[in-house]
Amino acid sequence: MIWAVADAVSTLTGQPFYNVMRDAKALYDTAYEAMNHDTLLGMAYDTSQPLSVRLEAARSNKPMDKDSGLYYDMLVQAEMSNNQADFDAVKAEMMAQGRKEDSIYSTLKGRIREAEPLVHKAAMEYVAGNETAYDKGIKALVKAGYAQAMAEEMGSSEAGYINDQAKALKQYQASGDAEAEKKLLEDMEKRRYTREYMNGLA
Repeated sequence: MIWAVADAVSTLTGQPFYNVMRDAKALYDTAYEAMNHDTLLGMAYDTSQPLSVRLEAARSNKPMDKDSGLYYDMLVQAEMSNNQADFDAVKAEMMAQGRKEDSIYSTLKGRIREAEPLVHKAAMEYVAGNETAYDKGIKALVKAGYAQAMAEEMGSSEAGYINDQAKALKQYQASGDAEAEKKLLEDMEKRRYTREYMNGLA
């Protein structure tokens, strides 16, 4: 097909056939590479693909400095599926791209804490002093696929975060800092903690 196009262009323009063929092939290769890149990049975000396929697509098309969230999403996927080999592979790639291991774990736990409703539920029981309900919340996290130690750390850390925010809210209310109070409540609502709940703690 490229040969036929090059021949026609050469005939119409009078340019040497091999020059036209060279330029046409370069254009074809560029277009092919771009389409292939888009396909591979799409596979990196496709959660129906095996994680090894996603990781390879991400490694080739989307380094961490372009989208670190993609790599943490893959870590969460590996953690939730209890696939240690996949988890180690993603972590190794992240470290190869310059991330420190302690930073990886810290950010990973923070992302899960922020997004996982089961963590929020357990943390609220911890804050309320309901030890039995908190233990049930941790068991629910373990049942969902999280390691026991990680579930306990996320639950207690999130409870500490709630208490810290409640103290800050109380200070803002006492000082009349309405803007800071509004922002804190909005941020906590994004985390699924209602204004009523936070005001009840302050």
